[in-house]
This record gives sequence, C-alpha cells and structure tokens, in this order.
Amino acid sequence: MFELKADAGSLQVGQVIPCKIVERTEQDDYLVDLGIEEHALLPAQEVTLDPNATATNSSSTVAGQGWAELSPGEVYEAQITSITPTINVSLAQVSRGLAWRRAEQLFGADVTFLSTVLKTGKAGVIVNVEQLPAFLPWSHWHLPNLAPSKRRTLVGQTLAVKFLEVDRVRNRLVVSHRRFQLQNKLDQLQPGMLVDGKIESIRPYGAVVTIGDGLDGLLHISQVSNTFVKEIKDVLVPGTRIRCVVIRIDTKEGTVNLSTKMLEDKPGEMVRDKKAVFERAMKLEAVSLDEVEMAGGEIAEELQVPTGADLS
Repeated sequence: MFELKADAGSLQVGQVIPCKIVERTEQDDYLVDLGIEEHALLPAQEVTLDPNATATNSSSTVAGQGWAELSPGEVYEAQITSITPTINVSLAQVSRGLAWRRAEQLFGADVTFLSTVLKTGKAGVIVNVEQLPAFLPWSHWHLPNLAPSKRRTLVGQTLAVKFLEVDRVRNRLVVSHRRFQLQNKLDQLQPGMLVDGKIESIRPYGAVVTIGDGLDGLLHISQVSNTFVKEIKDVLVPGTRIRCVVIRIDTKEGTVNLSTKMLEDKPGEMVRDKKAVFERAMKLEAVSLDEVEMAGGEIAEELQVPTGADLS
C-alpha cells in the first residue's frame, strides 16, 4: 500500500490522485491502492480511451472508452468518480482531459495531424485524433472514384488532416483533409489564376469542380454568368471539362471559390455560348486582381453553404 496520505473522507469527486494497480478482478475491473485504508475500484470501462467504442444500453460500455491490461504495481493518475457506496476511479477521464488539451493546442497552432480512419458512415468518417473520435465530413475528403458501397475499405487508412472545430464543452471535434490539400497547393493556387477542372456534381447552390489531385472548388450559381441563372443544371453538366477563375481561397474552412462570369465578354455568354467563353479563356493565364477582389467580396456575402454540406 502507498504511504497513507489521507482517509477516505478527504477524497472529493473530480480529484486527480496517484493510484497503484493491486489486482485484476474476475469482472476485469481492477482494485487500486490510493494510499488510504481501503482499495478503490477501477471499472473495466474506465481503464483507457478507445475512440472506436460506442455506447450501448449495457453499463459495461462507455462511448470512447474501453479496457486495457494493466500489471500489478504500475502507477497511474486517476480521477475520483464516486465515493459512496464504494470509491471508484477512472484513468480514462484523466487521459480524456489531456487529449482534449492536446487537440486544443494543435488547433491553435493549425498543425497537420496524421489520423487513422476508424469507421465510415453516410455523412463522413470517424478518425482517431489523440485517442479521441473526430468527425471528417465527406465534403472534406474528395473520393470521386470510390463508390459509397466500397467506403468501408478506407478503415485503417492513415490520413493527414487539419482541424475545423475543437469544442470540448459541446464534445465536437471536426477535421478536414481538404484543408491539408489546400495548404499544400497555396504556392500553386492564387486568386486571379485560371484553373482547369471537371464538374463533379451539380447542387442547387452551384457546381462542384475538381481542380486537381482531389481538391474541389465551388462555382457558386451567382458566379456562373453576369446574367441571372435560375437553374444551374440548365447551364452546366456533370462530367464536362471547365475553365474557371479562382476568386477566393479560405484556408481556415478549406474552400476554394471559382467564377466563370469573369470570363464573359458580354452578360449571358455562359448561358448562350459557353464553348466560346472557354475557348477564349484558354488564351488567358490570369485576370485582374481588382476584379477578383470584387468577386471575392461578393461570394463571401452570397455563399451560405454550411461546413459539412455534401460537396461530393
């Protein structure tokens, strides 16, 4: 036993205290020594963080936590979770606090983190970030050549991500692979540049355009033509090649905004004869930065596509 430091009456829920592993029980819990007269209980589901674990109706399963083998004599920091009727402690709660602090530091420094894909779903994937489950929307991981039915094959893959949101209070940890891709292309991609791409999909608010190496740009419906476009599907078709002007790059959100109306000589050309617009654009490499700044300001006001919206 540890040298006696206090009696059980001095312990408080939430207190972090050193503990020594005494023995494993038949239920896979552990008895631990806190340096007081009685041993405390370390429940099996409170031993370690497990970002792949999901909560069930059983009290033996806690979301994001799991069991690990510990050896008698090992010393850890534990958090007191209850005092009556028995003293219970958790190693996972201490680890979770440290993990969230590390995530907050990484977010503040805007660093890239190598995560591992844990599971896939309709809206995105869950990845392991500092032993915490983080959500990565499909809109922030472009996979045009992978059918939804094959997405399970991504489990176990290592993926570089950057943070979109870290909110411990709301238990929200959201990451993006697209932000990582965009950062790596900043020396090749600047406002005013003309880029070639392929229209991947049409949405009510615009066209999603792949502009290279899986990086998507959004051609908002307001940036298609200098004349009013009611239905973008009447002007653009998925699968066709297109040339656009880069008007705005948001590294924080991982977005690239594009324009074709800046390539028109006359309002409505994109609607009437877009082939002529693109043929003329092939002779250009960039457009006036003054025009781009004006268009970038317009798109910042008009674009209302939420983070995580399906751009795939």
